[in-house]
Amino acid sequence: MNSWQASGASRMNSRLRSHGPSVSSRIGSPGARLQPSRRGDKLANWFADLRPKVEGMVPELAARAYSQRAAEYVELFGRIEQAAEEDREWVQAWASTLTGPIVDVGCGPGQWTSFLQQCGAEVEGVDPVAAFVASAQANYPESNYRIARAEQLGVTERSLGGILAWYSLIHTPPELLDACFEEFARSLKPGGSLLLGYFDGVAGEAFDHAVVTAYFWSADALSEKLAAQGFQLVAVSSRQDAGARPHGSLVANTAS
Repeated sequence: MNSWQASGASRMNSRLRSHGPSVSSRIGSPGARLQPSRRGDKLANWFADLRPKVEGMVPELAARAYSQRAAEYVELFGRIEQAAEEDREWVQAWASTLTGPIVDVGCGPGQWTSFLQQCGAEVEGVDPVAAFVASAQANYPESNYRIARAEQLGVTERSLGGILAWYSLIHTPPELLDACFEEFARSLKPGGSLLLGYFDGVAGEAFDHAVVTAYFWSADALSEKLAAQGFQLVAVSSRQDAGARPHGSLVANTAS
């Protein structure tokens, strides 16, 4: 670890609130009449085939909504200087503790991907919105970007040192969040780390977001979901800025 990494890790450790075990972890021939058991099996298979299609509609709706307002979003949030200084310090300190490549999930305009790359990280940004990926490639050509979704990252199993999901899961309905965490657990190597940003509030409560419906979460509720996928909560940070919704972020690691 170089001097910058050591100082970054020290700053992070000084800001973290550590959590221990007290955290919640918590066909027959054509025209033949189907026999009852076969009819049940066929219906079950039909619903099993349908479920991914229905679930896939939700992130597609969010992606479509952001596509329609991509230029506006890039103007408002597309530069790292527009992010809070506390958040930049927090993300930088977290990245300094990692070994291995990072994926910035829901990278949007690419400002955080570029920031991590400038901090010395091996990083790739992924987003389901093609307009965001195109903007990121144009404005931050030093970094790599591609189209992908949180529940399908398209990386080799246990290949990542870290995943940054900075407010990129806020539009994911509570019943679909587990699929994202399962994919994160599959993608991270042993001891890999997730840094997740979210709106702090009543877990799973929906609210009207400027783009599309979003959801509040709490550290306890998220840690319980993450624990079910083998993560251990390491740290939590929260902040209330004037005129803004409460901010929350957490760090959770996979078992070494």
